[in-house]
Amino acid sequence: MPQLLLTAVAALGVPGLVTSAGGLTALGGVISAGLGIGLNFAAQLLLAPKPNRPKPQDVKNVVRASVTARSRHYGRGRWGGSLAFIETYSGDLYQIVCFGHGRVDAFETFYVDDRPVTLDTNGWATDDPYKGNSVRIDWRFGTELQTAYEIMLSDLPEGVWTADHRIASVAHALIVANAVSQGRFNNVYPNRIPTLNVVGRGARVYDPRIPGNAWSANLALCLRDYLVYEYGGRIDPARVHMGSFSTAADICDEAVPVKAGGTIPRYHGALSYSFEEEPRSVLERFLAAMDGRTYLAPDGRIALLVGKWAAPTITITDGHVIDYDIEDGSGAHRSANEIMVKYTQIEANYSETTADAWRDEASIAAYGIMSSSPELYEIQHHNHARRIAKILAHRANPRWTGTIRTTLFGMQCIDQRWISLQLADLDIDETFEIMSFALDLRTMTVMLTVQSFSSDAYDFDAATEEGDAPAVPDSIEAAALPAPASVSLTSDTRTVSSVTYTDTDTVWNNGEESNNTTTNNVTETVSAVTLQITVAAPPSSALEARAQYRVEPGGAWRSVTLTDDDGPPYGEVSGVARGQTYRARARYVSAGKEGTWVTSSTVST
Repeated sequence: MPQLLLTAVAALGVPGLVTSAGGLTALGGVISAGLGIGLNFAAQLLLAPKPNRPKPQDVKNVVRASVTARSRHYGRGRWGGSLAFIETYSGDLYQIVCFGHGRVDAFETFYVDDRPVTLDTNGWATDDPYKGNSVRIDWRFGTELQTAYEIMLSDLPEGVWTADHRIASVAHALIVANAVSQGRFNNVYPNRIPTLNVVGRGARVYDPRIPGNAWSANLALCLRDYLVYEYGGRIDPARVHMGSFSTAADICDEAVPVKAGGTIPRYHGALSYSFEEEPRSVLERFLAAMDGRTYLAPDGRIALLVGKWAAPTITITDGHVIDYDIEDGSGAHRSANEIMVKYTQIEANYSETTADAWRDEASIAAYGIMSSSPELYEIQHHNHARRIAKILAHRANPRWTGTIRTTLFGMQCIDQRWISLQLADLDIDETFEIMSFALDLRTMTVMLTVQSFSSDAYDFDAATEEGDAPAVPDSIEAAALPAPASVSLTSDTRTVSSVTYTDTDTVWNNGEESNNTTTNNVTETVSAVTLQITVAAPPSSALEARAQYRVEPGGAWRSVTLTDDDGPPYGEVSGVARGQTYRARARYVSAGKEGTWVTSSTVST
């Protein structure tokens, strides 16, 4: 197959595709790979070993290493990155996190230790627990002319950071974590060194329909940008068939109804890639998310088709067929009867999740479960994942599958996705999908790998077929923390020390010791008033109880150490003053978030 593709590319006579020695140039190699991916990838997706695809968590991580691979982002996503700088000075911590190469469109929300923060005009975080100028953030979008951080130039000793430290053409952010009191430290910095990541809009891409550059999550436009980008496919833009990409972009933008009401674009999503990732892998990820395929247009330019049904316009009959090898591909021969697409769930903080399984219950009952879990993290909506799952399920169970060899009439299929195939011997007269295409110049014949296909694969009723997205539990961080059901304060008097001694009582008579002597053992004690504070047990192990007490009215609150080894959280305060009135209060905390105080009744000592 590779040699046939090379021969076909050379025969097209397009300048820049083939070297004088008969090999493929970089451009020709990418287009040839695109042909193989576009025609074969749909068939391989369910069966091929899973490549090492980046998962959502991989993209969100912040790593510290001397050298890291650069990356680029398309669409809207949550990104971590690599640390370009980390240093402490005068008790404050300075970090610069590089998110990706090249200009990004916007940073929408910054997260510090997984907590979204609101910034004032000077970059100070204004949310709890950061109030009081604890954390400050500044950023650069990744332009060539961006400047060094003024905060670094003014705060750090001369020479540590200069005006030349611009980190040009890289999108990055500075986070300054200021020193806080010991009492606030665990709440403000629960992980000691804060981690910064961001939800942002990635690269601006060219849209031939405008025409011009703008941010977009349209997967066809993002793929076109990747193909021509200097750290992507590196294809001359003139070699891209803009008409096919414009048509594909229109399809990607089409409004598709969703179960909850409203619509979403048909094929929008997000993709992040490392510059060390193989171009073939990146192309596969793009194409899988929009049921797409690349092909060579008749003029030799690379073109794109995306998943939407179109009735075939070419019919292959017995008169065009030289030979064929067609067999039954359904029943026990099918590749899968349960499709569980893994995708990125925005509602779960851009985390990996698995869509409702698309199941063929009749096949499962007859042959058992044959499950496939394609990793399509470029998809960001459950409806989108289920539509792709339905298409894959149809491909996994074709009535007929095999190859046909045709006369040169088959060349008309080079830019087609579906054909009508009529074979009298097998009583076949139905639609087939072209899974691969090859031209053999030696025999002047065309070899097509095909399988039967139904337009039903693209019919989708959101109300009955979308299913239910995985439930997203309310995180303790996102929701208000519960308040303790009760706070109890009691007091008692306890002996803190005692001394026992012997008291001898002697009776003297006329200055002489009497024989009447008595001896008594005397014990003297020192007592103190003790307060006991008991807090209702937290409803979750992720919650920790904190307690304080004070003299009423209006005294300063003082913290109490609580233990919960043998029951609900409990603490004691020894040596409080007598003749005073006291009150206690308690609340739950978790990962730096603080709940509402609940006060006790007063006690008098």
